[in-house]
Amino acid sequence: MVRQNIDLGAVLSLAAVAAVSLSVTFRALPDLPPPIESPVRAPPTHEGEPLPSPTEGFELDKSLKEISGLAVATDGTSLWAVHDEKATLFRISVKDGSIVQKVDLGEPGDYETVEVANGRVWVGRSDGTLLVIDPAGAAKPEKLTFTQELGVPCDLEGMAWDVKRTRMLFACKNESVKSKKTGKTYPVFALDVVEKKMEPDPVISLTLKGKAAGPSALAVHPKTGDLYMLSSQGNALRIFSPEGELKKQFHLDDKVHRQPEGIAIGEDGTMYISNEARGKKAMLFIFKPDLNIPGT
Repeated sequence: MVRQNIDLGAVLSLAAVAAVSLSVTFRALPDLPPPIESPVRAPPTHEGEPLPSPTEGFELDKSLKEISGLAVATDGTSLWAVHDEKATLFRISVKDGSIVQKVDLGEPGDYETVEVANGRVWVGRSDGTLLVIDPAGAAKPEKLTFTQELGVPCDLEGMAWDVKRTRMLFACKNESVKSKKTGKTYPVFALDVVEKKMEPDPVISLTLKGKAAGPSALAVHPKTGDLYMLSSQGNALRIFSPEGELKKQFHLDDKVHRQPEGIAIGEDGTMYISNEARGKKAMLFIFKPDLNIPGT
C-alpha cells in the first residue's frame, strides 16, 4: 500500500477558495428594468363614414419618412412639408411626390406643422415657436415665439390659414383645461399675421365625444371656411363649421393610411393627406373634389 502525505493547510486553502467561488457564482443578480416597448397606436375609431379611396398616391423619399405638416405652395403644383425631427423645409411635387426644393431651417426642434400665408411659409414647432420663411430667399427667416400665449400644455400640432378671416389658426394636441364633461375639448387659437399678435383666448373649441383623439393636423377649406381636423391616433378625419360645430366624420383605412400626419386643401378643393412611413414608405395621397367629400 502506498501511503501519501497530505498537506492539511493546502486542503483548507483550496476549500476556502471554493467557498468564495461558490458565493460569487450564486450571488443574486440585480433587478433589471423592463424592456422598452414600441408605442402602440390606438386602433381606428371606425366612427362615421369610410373616407373614399384617394385618386392618386405616391411614395415619398426616405428623407421624408416622418413627414408631419403639409401646405399647398403658391404655385399650386407643389406642397410644403416638414419632417418632425429635421430642421429642413421641403417642397414636393404633386405630380410624382419628388422633392423639388429644400430650405435649411437652421436650428433643431420638433417641427410639426407648416402653412402658407401672405407670400411666406410659416413653420411651427410643438413648443409654440414659429419660423416665417421667404421661399425665394430674399429675406432672412423671422422667428416668433408664442409658447406663453398658447400655454406649455398646448403641444402645437396643427396650423391652418383662414383666408376668409385673414388669421392663422393653431390647434393644440392636448385637451383644454376647460374641457366639457360631455367630451374632450381641444382649443384653437388665432394669430393676426400682420400685427403678429395672438388672441388671448381660444377662438374655437373643438369638442369630441368618447375616446376620440385630438388633432394631428389642421386645414381650412379656402372656399367654405370649414375646418378639417386629421387625427393620426384613431385614423379619423372630422369636418367642423367655422364656429366649431361637427358637420361630418370619416374614418381612414389603416391599411392605406398607416399614420396620417398632414393635410392640405387646394384652391380647387383638392385634398392632400401625407402619411409617415412606419417601417415602410412615407406616402402622399391626393383626393380630387369629385369624391363626395363635403366641401371639396
